Amino acid sequence: MGKEVSVCNHRLSELFNMNLSIPGYQRIYCWQDKNVERLLDDIWNLEDGQVYHLGSVIFQKDEINVGADGNPLLNIIDGQQRLVTLSLIYQILNDNGSPLLTQEMKSSEAKQFIAYNKYLIQNYIDKYKLSDIEAAKKIEVFNNSLRLTVLVLESSALDLAYTFFSNQNKQGVPLSN
Repeated sequence: MGKEVSVCNHRLSELFNMNLSIPGYQRIYCWQDKNVERLLDDIWNLEDGQVYHLGSVIFQKDEINVGADGNPLLNIIDGQQRLVTLSLIYQILNDNGSPLLTQEMKSSEAKQFIAYNKYLIQNYIDKYKLSDIEAAKKIEVFNNSLRLTVLVLESSALDLAYTFFSNQNKQGVPLSN
């Protein structure tokens, strides 16, 4: 049997270049104000070269579906809330570097959370009255500073993915059927 799990540290910008996918069984995007504001407060004043670790994310390699580049999709098992919120921040700073916002959200509730959190993020960023150059610099700092530990489950067995997810999220939003 081959290696079932690989672990690497990646810059956020590297993750946004991967074939990320939100699988249909994933809970909806539902981050509350406090989560969005805490993330913004944590990362906003980073300086270039300063490393900030955003925790871990768990992906599962999809052996059936592939991205435009022919490589397998990486289904997000854990980290969707952070990654979607970070994608919204990038989008508002005029950088569409994340593929996550191009995916169809079927839940109207998730769409409402996204719209509201875009509003929150826009208001947060507007306080700083950034020029286009300053916004681009902020993206550059985020690209150089933000790191995540990435666990990739090479196995397509959902039981392994569920084990990792449930162990990682004992304190998070509870799962539903």
